[in-house]
Amino acid sequence: MNDYRSQLIQAGIEQNQKEIVLPILPYSEYCWQTVPPTEEWEKDFKDFYHIPQDVTLRFE
Repeated sequence: MNDYRSQLIQAGIEQNQKEIVLPILPYSEYCWQTVPPTEEWEKDFKDFYHIPQDVTLRFE
């Protein structure tokens, strides 16, 4: 699922999407911070995945 999220991110960047919808990882209650809990963490998440800061992330 994490690889799938990476593929969605890459496709969203290539298509210049202003919002990228990412699935919540299965068993997220057992993994630490699979969804950024704050704006600062979201900024770091975007930096890590090379997502432009003006793109909105939505986790479903």
